[in-house]
Amino acid sequence: MIVAAAAWVYFLCPKLLPAIHDDETSRIVAASLATMLIVMVAAGVATLSDAPLVVPLVLLGSALIAGAMNAANVGAAATVPETVVYACIGILVALWLDAPALVLAIPVFVAGIEIIGVLSGGTHSVAYGALRGGDPLTLELPDWHNGLSAARLGLADIVFVGIYATYARRLNLRFVAGAIGMAVGLSLGLALSIAENTGLPELAFLGAGFLLPNIDRVLALFRPVSAG
Repeated sequence: MIVAAAAWVYFLCPKLLPAIHDDETSRIVAASLATMLIVMVAAGVATLSDAPLVVPLVLLGSALIAGAMNAANVGAAATVPETVVYACIGILVALWLDAPALVLAIPVFVAGIEIIGVLSGGTHSVAYGALRGGDPLTLELPDWHNGLSAARLGLADIVFVGIYATYARRLNLRFVAGAIGMAVGLSLGLALSIAENTGLPELAFLGAGFLLPNIDRVLALFRPVSAG
């Protein structure tokens, strides 16, 4: 709740934050902080996986709020309810694909696809690209003081946060450590993407942030259960 409240305040009042006069530094600082807040909010939403029947209701309610806020043209203020929507989608996917082996298989597979995409010149990343609003499949991360966007996160980023956090919740992984790892990992990938002005495999950074603090428990899922 504290993180969600902090995220609401941050996304409602970016113009009140101090200006950073170097444009690139401003974008990196603002986008990194916003990303960490958003990932922590999305991971917190994954606690709803304890009561799966509630998830569709929260998804619907958040979608209505986000739609109303976007219709009112409030800009980045709609990012928080949009995050809840995408995180709920991730929760539903994880509940549907409820197999321990996927906890390792999905991050590794997605990271591989992302890396291949970057090496071949294509990536889902939008952090360094167009910063205009209006794309329903991205989340706006506001810059400080100037009313502009620092970057935009893709739909897939938050959906996978919801998936990984749900797996952590349901398979006795380190939920808090995994959430912090994902926040740091995605923020790092985003910051490097802005600094290098190129697409980077951000989902690989996200997956690494999830797996590294949980690797021992993830590998334990594959150990045979001894009889008796």
